[in-house]
This record gives sequence, C-alpha cells and structure tokens, in this order.
Amino acid sequence: MTLVKSLSLPLVAFLCAAPAWAAMPADTASLPASPPGTQERMWRYASCFHRFADEVYANPSAQLHRYNFSLSSASLSGEYSKESEPLFYENGDGYDAFSFEADTYIRRHNFVLWGDAAYSNSRLRNVRWNETSDHLLLYPYLTADSIGGDFDKESYSFAGGYAGHAGRIAWGTQLSYVATIAYRGVDPRPKNVTSRLSLRLGLTYLWDRYGAGIFGEGEKYKQTSDIDFYSEMGSSKVYHLTGMAMHYVRFAGNNYDSYYNGYRWRAGIELHPLNRSGWHAWGEINRFAFEKILSSLNELPLASVTEYQGSAGVGYKMRVDTTASWGVVVDGRYVDRRGTENIFGDAAGNIYPQIASMQPYRNRVASVSISGYYEGGAFTRLSYAIEPRVSSSMLSTTYAYPARSMAVNHLEAAADFYLSYVAGRSLWRFEAGSGYRMAYDGNLDITTVEGGDNVLLPVLQHTYRTLAAADWHLTASLCYAVGLKNDYTLAFRLAWQHHRYDIGIVTHYAAASLSLVF
Repeated sequence: MTLVKSLSLPLVAFLCAAPAWAAMPADTASLPASPPGTQERMWRYASCFHRFADEVYANPSAQLHRYNFSLSSASLSGEYSKESEPLFYENGDGYDAFSFEADTYIRRHNFVLWGDAAYSNSRLRNVRWNETSDHLLLYPYLTADSIGGDFDKESYSFAGGYAGHAGRIAWGTQLSYVATIAYRGVDPRPKNVTSRLSLRLGLTYLWDRYGAGIFGEGEKYKQTSDIDFYSEMGSSKVYHLTGMAMHYVRFAGNNYDSYYNGYRWRAGIELHPLNRSGWHAWGEINRFAFEKILSSLNELPLASVTEYQGSAGVGYKMRVDTTASWGVVVDGRYVDRRGTENIFGDAAGNIYPQIASMQPYRNRVASVSISGYYEGGAFTRLSYAIEPRVSSSMLSTTYAYPARSMAVNHLEAAADFYLSYVAGRSLWRFEAGSGYRMAYDGNLDITTVEGGDNVLLPVLQHTYRTLAAADWHLTASLCYAVGLKNDYTLAFRLAWQHHRYDIGIVTHYAAASLSLVF
C-alpha cells in the first residue's frame, strides 16, 4: 500500500471531527469535570499529549477512561489521488472517493456507549492483474486478467461499543460490521461482495496510577466473486494467482466464480497510566486464515493461507507543566504468511479429487520504529508540536518451485509539525510533514521452467522496482473550525500529499471534508 492511499482524512483531523472514539485521553482524572464547549474539547483531542501512544486503547474496556464528556459528529468528505505511473498494477493508478460518516460517544455516570456509521463510494482507476477486492488481505491467491479497468466500489460500515465498571474492574465490548460491493460495467465484469463481522471483548484492572487490561477479538470474513463477459468478441483469460508471478495453469481460462472464507483471532494486553503521564505498553498476537474455493468447479478448495502477526510497543509520556509535554515510543511488528496449494488428480464428472498439498509460498515482514514528540502551548491561544520518527523494515518473499525470492529492506526518517491558533470563536490548525525512505540490500531472484507460462513475470518485476525505489514525501493540511449557536462547531479541512520516487513516479493526493461537531 502506498502512503498516498493509506492517508485517511481523520488522520490529522482531530480538530475537524475525527471519529469521536479514535484517539482520546487516557483518563479523565486530571481534566475538569467537563470541558465547557465543543471547541475546547476539539482542542484537547488535537493535542499530542492526548493522542500519542494510543495503541493501548485497542482494549474496549479502556474506552471507559478516554472521555469525561459526550460528543457527536457528522462529516462529508471527498478524496482524489493520481499516480503518474501505477506503483502497483493491482492498486491502479489513482482513485476518487466520496464518503459520509457519523459517530457518537455518550458518557453516563458509570458507563459509556459509542458508535459510528459510514458510507463511501469510490472508483479505482486502471486496475490491472487483479479482479479481487481486499487484495492486500487475500494475497497471493488473487483472481486476475490482463485487461482490467476501473473498479467501482461501495462500502457500508457500522460499529458500536459499551464499557462499564464495578470497583477496580472495567469491562468493554465492541461489535463492528463492514459490507462492500465492487464491480465494473464493462468486460471483464467482476462483481465482488465482501462482509466482515468482528466482536471484541476486554477487561481492565485499575490500581494506583495505572490500568492493566486484556482483550480478545474474533472476526469472520467472506468474499464472493464472479466475472462475466458480455462482448460478442469473446472473453479474456482469467488467472488464479499463487504468488511470485506463478498461477494455476491447469485452472486458467474460464473458471470465473470463486469465494474466500476467512477467520481471524486476536488477543492482546496493555498497560496505561490513569493520569496520562507515565508508561504505556502493549502487545498482541493474531492469527488469520482463509481458503479460496472455486465454486465453478464444484466447490474446489484451491488454496489456503495461514498468517501469524505479533506486535508490541512501550513508551513514556510526561507533562512538563500545564501546557508542555513530551513522549517517546518504541514499537515493532512481525508478520509471517504461508500459502498452501492443493494438488488434484484427473477430473471425473467435473469433480477433481485432491491427492496432495504443498506449501510453496512464504512472506515475512518485520519492522521496528522509534517516535517521539514535544508539544508546547497546549490549551492556550497558540500551540505547536513536532513529531519525529525513524523506522526500519524488512520484506522477504519466497516461492519453493520454481525457486524464486524477493527481499527489500527500508530505512525511513520523517517528521510532522503542527501550529494551532484560537481567535475568538475561530480555531485554525496548520499541519505539515516530510520524510525520506531509502531501500537497501534488495534482490529479486527468478528461476523459470522450460515451457512454463511467464505472462506474470513483468508484474513481479514492476512490483520489485517499486519496492526497491527510494521516495520522498511532503504533506500539508489546513483546518478551520468556527463555533455556532447552541454549542455546535462547523469545521472545514483541506489536505494534500505529494510523493516522488527515484524511478520517476510522482503521486498526488488531495482531500476536503466538512464536519459538524456537537
């Protein structure tokens, strides 16, 4: 995923009605009983002191200590991105999107409720070698063809949670559901329907200045896919990819219908200070597994994936005085994904008996980063902050036969800055950031088989070319919020991002949002 496409509107828009439960204070003890107005609450949300090291709040029971007031918002937003050349063929060369989101957080004496609902409508432009939605989740077992085209996509999401407590024990739960349909109106005409349902439960024990918690999550994922051709000129060849420019030669052609069934299990622990200043720590593991099934061949179990992820972090945050604070965090992540391909005998009545299986595909990712911030003037007329970070990552992908491997290492340094100013009922916030990422020790080794189908080799080579490129990025955003009658606040935000790669690719991203907070 490119940085352009991973930049979401609420990322730097806590002032501009970011989801009300997304990045809030660690406790309520050191705040006034309730900030008197919406603008003051938004200002608090925007401070680095409140939102730094918020990974500890993956535990829903910790939501009980994130607010000392209620808040709701509704937002309209639009996004546009363009790449001078596709960074990855599977992503296309840009997209445009429109979305609406509403969220709420309701605090009562001894419990809290939160929820959100969103709708988005987007178009991915010039997608090639990928007819599967959520391809970053389902790789390498994608369905693809050489023609491709634009992808229209609609998505609906709902989430809600509850947290309460009894004495020193706090508990919480969150239920979320996402449904998406993606399609194309010209040949080839894929239609992908996806659904994702997850339930998360958590407990926290409160003592002295800290809360320590555990949580667990279960998720069910499904995607059904079919491809139609209406042209009288015939159809293009459909491929079922297996990774590293390989595909199921035997089932290439006209096997258009398939579906994915997946499950995720996640567990984590966390430690957070109740007065915001102090140590933060978290760790989690999760297992994701799915199976790809060809429904056009009597539910043929084509391939499956098992992935394990682990992440952990530790940080310290401290208030210097009533308006200044600093913090530092070190965190890391490791991902190990393995793909299993099934082998089938000769068909009998269009039924292929499975005779063996093998596990030729493996992808590993490891990363470690250190980040920090210093903030001054918080909760005054003029505030500012700087957030530097340095990270290192490793990517290694292998395929057993024919022997193929790809490896790339990255080192990145970046910094973000904000300046916020209040004048009467108006609040302004300017943010800017820049960073440079370099690749080193990269290699791509490809073994070919005589008489094999190498149609996907240019795709793999282009992917490696992008991954092994150095890039520089620049971001900027401006938010204006004005107080209205009855404690409503109207906020408008513009954002822009630019990437330049040393292989000549340039990308642009722009976004605008309008929010009502109350």
